Amino acid sequence: MRAAAREHTSEAIERLAFWMRSENPRVSVAAASALLDRAWGRAAQAISGDVEAPLIINIVGDDAKL
Repeated sequence: MRAAAREHTSEAIERLAFWMRSENPRVSVAAASALLDRAWGRAAQAISGDVEAPLIINIVGDDAKL
């Protein structure tokens, strides 16, 4: 599946670049964001809290899918 999807990479990037130039700010920003995320990765998310306390991770989702 991944290999089949990758065959369309160039076309998908061209399409995103097309929409990035749209006059619609919503569409333009979404396309630009998608291009930047794929090219450079998403910005790192800061983690804060008490360094002495244990790390607790809560997973939220549909129990049927977990």
